[in-house]
Amino acid sequence: MPRRAPWRRLLWLGLGGLLIFGSGLWSVPPATATAGGVSLPGHVLPILGSATRVGDLAPDQTLTLTIALRPGAAEALRRSARQPHSSPVVRPGAVGAEALGRAYGQSAVAIARLADYLRGFGLVVSSPGPSRLSLTARGTADQIQRALGVHLGWYTDQQGRRFRATDTDPRLPADLAPLVEAIIGLDTYPVWYPLHTPPRPAPPPVRRPGALQPQASRTVFPPYKPDDLETAYNFSPLNAAGLDGRGVTIGILGCDVVSPSDLTTFAATFQRPAPAVQTVPVDGGADGGSAEKPPNPEATLDLEWAGAIAPGATLRLYSFPSEGEGCSTIGFYDALIAAIDENASDILSISLGACETALGSALIQAFEDVFAAAALEGQTVLVASGDLGAYSCYPSLTPAVDYPAASAYVTAVGGTTLVVGPDGSYQSESAWGSVTACLTPCGSGGGISAMIPPPSWQEALLTGGRGVPDVAYDADPTTGFYYFFNGSWMSAGGTSFGAPQWAALIARADQAADRRLGFLDPLLYGAVARAGGPTPPFHDITTGSNLLYAAAPGWDLATGWGSPDAAVLVQALAAAGMPPTPSASPVPTATAPAGSGPVRVFLPVIFNGRPGPGG
Repeated sequence: MPRRAPWRRLLWLGLGGLLIFGSGLWSVPPATATAGGVSLPGHVLPILGSATRVGDLAPDQTLTLTIALRPGAAEALRRSARQPHSSPVVRPGAVGAEALGRAYGQSAVAIARLADYLRGFGLVVSSPGPSRLSLTARGTADQIQRALGVHLGWYTDQQGRRFRATDTDPRLPADLAPLVEAIIGLDTYPVWYPLHTPPRPAPPPVRRPGALQPQASRTVFPPYKPDDLETAYNFSPLNAAGLDGRGVTIGILGCDVVSPSDLTTFAATFQRPAPAVQTVPVDGGADGGSAEKPPNPEATLDLEWAGAIAPGATLRLYSFPSEGEGCSTIGFYDALIAAIDENASDILSISLGACETALGSALIQAFEDVFAAAALEGQTVLVASGDLGAYSCYPSLTPAVDYPAASAYVTAVGGTTLVVGPDGSYQSESAWGSVTACLTPCGSGGGISAMIPPPSWQEALLTGGRGVPDVAYDADPTTGFYYFFNGSWMSAGGTSFGAPQWAALIARADQAADRRLGFLDPLLYGAVARAGGPTPPFHDITTGSNLLYAAAPGWDLATGWGSPDAAVLVQALAAAGMPPTPSASPVPTATAPAGSGPVRVFLPVIFNGRPGPGG
């Protein structure tokens, strides 16, 4: 029998190998498959140098990873997201997740190559969502270590917390590494924490028939109620104009569950309608009322206050699991991806944060890409700036900021000490900072980012890094806020209360504009900051400090532009965010009820020839 020509024999073997691979029967690649690959830096936790390795993972332990994909047109995505109001082509809300994926994501062919590589090691890989920003891969510790060239182990930190981590950066073949921004889930270190101060029990709000009983003083315990904030920050003209957030959806990102009865009790006590809450479980995050996990106080207070200040809005909870004492990193990222892919929330409120320098650079860049995508979709993102003043990495006394408040694509909400009169009217406000009011030094998170460069709208204000915060809201626990949790009335402070209330304010502004306003910072630092008239859109806070940075006229690193004059700000935002060729004309002024504090002018605007809600 004649022998086959050598080239025909090689071709036959190659085709056979391809057929076996395609059938899923190809054997697991050797452990040296990634030895010559490209390292993906930024995955080794900064905390690992002071932690103790206590053991290896069991080879058969099953892990789930999220592969954060680098956008195929990453720079174009980031550039477009930073300028969402500059062109009618990228008006906020005009870009959906599928269009986003096609325009900026990796190609389907490139994603398939990466997925096939991982499947070759036995991992189960999901299909990407419409935004093409991530894949999910599931497999054993042994499969993951061989596929990525990592060395996983169990560690304990100096506080005795046990966590999983890798002591080596992952590696991928040279043609696949450029597709990946980060691999999330290699570690379980608890870095994300809720941004409210330790709660204390509070007496039930005092009521008289038909109304809440006014307090003689608002500078001490008991805490503030929704009516107090609405009066002090001038929401009353918005109420009179029918601007309550109707038709707008606020997404709350929080771990674990809430008790529906807590939400309805809070709303009923303060004469608000029961909030319409939709729950989106992410990565095993449970739906409301699960017996497996107790209610989460952060998610509870976020929903209660967002619903109280925008009672007409729909609330959407992206519920993901907790991780030790904090919230899951992979859950947080996947919840953001869910919010981008479904594009159902007009506004996202985040009251979680982490010491910026405790996060790897790869993880931060992966989050930055998702926040850029949110901006391009027209989703406004409000983030609490933190409660440790200028020292977000406390007990380190090196000045630092929280992430994601430091993201270049979000609006960071700092904290103040608000003083109101007996009738709830605005009296004064200072930057929040104290060494006695909390268990640790506390105050408005603020300072200069070590990881994120200053965006263009801040370049004239500072150098070195992105400045935090952008705006402010009452946060001082000395007064505190009511919230109802696990069947009891509680009081707490913190920037956690400001982020959802700012989200509620923007819901009213979206309603007034009859469209998504989208990423706020280009507006806040541009047309809104320059808005003229007898009443400015912000209370410019010029006293107090966040334990390092002093409040000062104009924008500062303790309170940003200041706290809102809600009615004036809504009008300024609606006017600043109008399409390029608008027609605008005033309609009759709505005024606040007598005795509710100073009345400020609110003129709803005509959008494209038709009145906005309330006009």
